[in-house]
Amino acid sequence: MVLDESGSIGRKNWRKVKKFVRHVISRFSVAPFGAHFAAVKYNNRPRKVFSLTKYTNAKKLRKAVRRMRYRGGGTRTGKAMRFTNRKILWGKDDRKDVPNVVVLVSDGKSHDHSKAVREARKMKQKGVKILCVGIGRGRKVDRLIKKLQEISSKPEYTFKTTMNALDTIENSLVKDMCEPISKNCEVPKLCPVEPFAKKGCYRTPKPHTATLLFNRRNQIDWEDGWDNFIEKIVHE
Repeated sequence: MVLDESGSIGRKNWRKVKKFVRHVISRFSVAPFGAHFAAVKYNNRPRKVFSLTKYTNAKKLRKAVRRMRYRGGGTRTGKAMRFTNRKILWGKDDRKDVPNVVVLVSDGKSHDHSKAVREARKMKQKGVKILCVGIGRGRKVDRLIKKLQEISSKPEYTFKTTMNALDTIENSLVKDMCEPISKNCEVPKLCPVEPFAKKGCYRTPKPHTATLLFNRRNQIDWEDGWDNFIEKIVHE
């Protein structure tokens, strides 16, 4: 998640952005073998809030988002995208066999838009999927959306909303975030991101009858979390 914390956001709206991010995170199964999140916030310069492997527990991750402080300042989206490409993606914390998705959230025109477009192009050439959320009203946000569409992987991956309506784009955003991940599922878009499962992020949308067969013989070296995994399957 690449989050604009420039002066136009303001402290009150920064809390709304953080709430939105927490809600998005809650839609994923965050776990060592599940979904991983990193956060970069930026004004005139980018700052890493946490890396992809810092928090692999959903509760701790949401708490870290809640603690993010607001600084204000300018809007250097290009610097933030370059930082993300060089310091967040492709490093030791990145899992090479898992698709990377970048979500950029901003409410204003970048002072280095051409750099943002160049960095986004580099990411996309490496297979990174980029989604953008433009926040605002009237002609200002319309102009912002046109700029963000130059950064997004596809124009339809750019979402227009207001601070008070962030929740209205949540379902569509999460669906598009999940698309490259769920391609790895045997049944696309019906694959949970839990330990002992293939990569993906959608849970089954309606009740299904299932028979569960478990082999716990001593010869099999089950990893930690097995009992929690079984319990979670039964309850969900």
